[in-house]
Amino acid sequence: MRYSIHTSVLLLLLLLTQACGSGTKPSAVLDDEGNLTLNVPSVPDRLSDSLERANYRVSHYWDYMDFELDSLTSSRSFMEQSIKDYIRLFPMADSTVVKASVDGVVARAEADTLAYSFFLNVPERYLLEEDPSMQEYYVYFADAFISSKFLADEYKERPRFLRQVSLMNRVGTPTTDLPYMTAAGDSARLSDLRGTPVILYMYNSGCSMCLTEAEYLGQSSVLTDLISEGRLAVLAVSRTGDRDTWLSVAHRMPGGWIHGSAVNELTSLDLYAVLHVPTIYLIDAYGNVVLKDVDTTDLILWLDEHELPAVPRPIHIN
Repeated sequence: MRYSIHTSVLLLLLLLTQACGSGTKPSAVLDDEGNLTLNVPSVPDRLSDSLERANYRVSHYWDYMDFELDSLTSSRSFMEQSIKDYIRLFPMADSTVVKASVDGVVARAEADTLAYSFFLNVPERYLLEEDPSMQEYYVYFADAFISSKFLADEYKERPRFLRQVSLMNRVGTPTTDLPYMTAAGDSARLSDLRGTPVILYMYNSGCSMCLTEAEYLGQSSVLTDLISEGRLAVLAVSRTGDRDTWLSVAHRMPGGWIHGSAVNELTSLDLYAVLHVPTIYLIDAYGNVVLKDVDTTDLILWLDEHELPAVPRPIHIN
């Protein structure tokens, strides 16, 4: 059976080569494990600078891909892996090169409706759910979809919405201040904690996974030590639910956390885009976003590897 499968893949590759025409490269090749993968051009030896090499990889990644080959564009595993591997190259390349490359490949994908649908869906899922640390790169795909004459207007609403999401509270920018009600019924704001790094933990009071993730964070000695030393605060804000409900959940969360309830339900794009719960941010002592929409494991790893500033930078007046 293994031999017949391997033979069928080789025949497919032969067909792909023939479909590309005499003297041209096939769209796909076999990797070391016998899987069909996109055939990506090699970087010329004359390019020695790391940025130039990265730019070349991004610019020429899809050079050999024939988007009219149904045998490839109908393969979910092939298309999803190819797009994810492509996106992983972005951080190493110049942003203008990435944008031009995305514009080009999305336009080329118009040759096949199914191929185009993969570009609509895979970057969204990968960048906003699987690896939100790269969320801002979704903007390039959104812009390509929004400006496209190929895509009907009704299908552009979601890219427009997700474009806004990607640009809200970006890493390295001042975070949006968040008003909340304390357990004592007083009004407070996220900015009241300025001077100490803050983990902002937004959740739904009826979400069992939110409680599980909070308990997981509470088991981290790194996090609990930082809290006990006064070098870190955790602000857990319930997005929804009445006072009694969120207070009952708050009592089950780790000790030392600050608890509050959103003044207005966090369901719009006014303050934070919460696509899932829990949504977690790490904010530095100066009010800037350090980590956006980070999962609990990556948050603990980051805290274990980085020093946190405890007080704001001094203000210099010329």
